[in-house]
Parts: sequence; structure tokens; C-alpha cells
Amino acid sequence: MTRSSGSMLPLAASISASFSRDPTLGEVTALADMMADMGKGEGEEGLTAVGWALLNRYGGAEEAASVGRPLPLERRCGADFCRVLGLAARILAGEVPDPTRGATRFHAHDELPAWAEERMPCALIGGHLFYAV
Repeated sequence: MTRSSGSMLPLAASISASFSRDPTLGEVTALADMMADMGKGEGEEGLTAVGWALLNRYGGAEEAASVGRPLPLERRCGADFCRVLGLAARILAGEVPDPTRGATRFHAHDELPAWAEERMPCALIGGHLFYAV
């Protein structure tokens, strides 16, 4: 996908405003690693929400990749990880809208961390509550 405004979908154009360039394969993989790790047990909708919240929080693929921790190689070799990797690529390509309404933080719906006690969630997606903090 090119970043020239004439050839992009509106969603892709809005995503590109936060990226100075196309994400690298390493950045896509890092986002997928974090999505797979933090979105364990989630379906596509929940994984999409986790991916978007990470991008919203860190401001883009490069920044998210810098804080990510790689999954062990054996966790990257299965069909589940390939599915998450494809989803991360579609999010970064601007093909999947942000279902979290700009959320930057999230937690499992059966937990209540201290930072969330006085905040109102903006979305409940899959097994997570999302907050635009």
C-alpha cells in the first residue's frame, strides 16, 4: 500500500497520519506478538480491539514494537499465530476499523486494576473492558 493520499482508503489515510512510513515486517510481527500474548483466548473481534488499543497507546507500530517482547519461537509457528499475524497486518494496512473508540488501556472484564477503579470504560469487547485514558 502506498501512502499517497489519492490511492488510500479513508481509514488507511487516517492511520497513515500517525505513521511516518509503512510499518516493517518486524513491527507487524511485534504487534502480533503482543496481540497474541495479551489477547489469549480472544476471537478476531477481541484481538482486533487489543491490537488497536496497543496502537492507540503507543502511537504507532514502531513505538509499539519498541516495548513489545517477542513470543518464544514455538508459539510463533502455529496456525493461531499466523491468524493473529494476518490480523495485525490488516490493522496496520487500514483495513480494520478501531472498535475501541480510541482506547489506550484495557483489562480482563473479571479484574479491576487500581488505575481503572474511577474510570468509565468506553467499550466491552470479547473478554476485555477498554478505556480511553
